[in-house]
Amino acid sequence: MGVLSSRVSDRMNKRIEEFAKSESLKKSEVLRKIMERGLRELELERAIKLYREGKVTLWKAAEIADVSLWEMMEVVRERKIPLKYTAKDAEEDLERVFG
Repeated sequence: MGVLSSRVSDRMNKRIEEFAKSESLKKSEVLRKIMERGLRELELERAIKLYREGKVTLWKAAEIADVSLWEMMEVVRERKIPLKYTAKDAEEDLERVFG
């Protein structure tokens, strides 16, 4: 496990401490949860942006977001993003699945 160091405002530090205390957690546990959720959200937003711009396939977007293809399809549907799935995309996806 790696170690990270970061500076935060006094207000943010106090909020983290209060949350940790209210949940009976260590501050480091709270920070790990915050980073995990935040990174997951940022990766999903990046994947959606790339997919919307046509730079990646739906499969690749799911891979970037670290979710299943079905989960990515659901996100795209919920956000009313037009499905861009060409025959070439299907070929690439089949190649990934079957080698």
